[in-house]
Amino acid sequence: MGYFDIAVLSIVSFFTIRGLFRGLISELMVLVALVFGYAAAMLFHLPLQQKLISLFPSLPDGGAKVAAFVLLFVAVNIFVRILGGMLNKIATFTFLQPVNKIAGALFGFTKVTLSLSIILYLLQAIPGSDMLLEPIKKSNSYTYGPVSKFAPMLYDVFYSDSGKSFDEAVSPGKL
Repeated sequence: MGYFDIAVLSIVSFFTIRGLFRGLISELMVLVALVFGYAAAMLFHLPLQQKLISLFPSLPDGGAKVAAFVLLFVAVNIFVRILGGMLNKIATFTFLQPVNKIAGALFGFTKVTLSLSIILYLLQAIPGSDMLLEPIKKSNSYTYGPVSKFAPMLYDVFYSDSGKSFDEAVSPGKL
């Protein structure tokens, strides 16, 4: 087992254990908070920017735009996380807590393994990355193969009816 394997196993273990302690509801709420926060900030930052400029006339347009975006993003994040905390409390009072915890661990594992798989796939697409990846492959890594094949495997599971493989779907001419 090489340094790459130790690093991958440490990262995957950390996120799996974090998912176990947080539970699925909290793990999903973090993701939902980021997506909704970004969407709300993109949709409503201009009206808030105008309101900030009317309240603070000396505030430059660029500063007001950034402040509006950040304020909306943070406010929506806080709201969704509070909502997630309340849902999590409901789950702890019912029989759902063990299911929530185990599902959180599975979600944490899947999320980090998919992220690492995509990173490895993107690294392979960079010219000259063989200098970095070849020693890992030659070191008989236990984790490189399974992790690098995780994203294509999930694609094949969820999009098997598309008739395209993962490589065909993400090839530069198809994007």
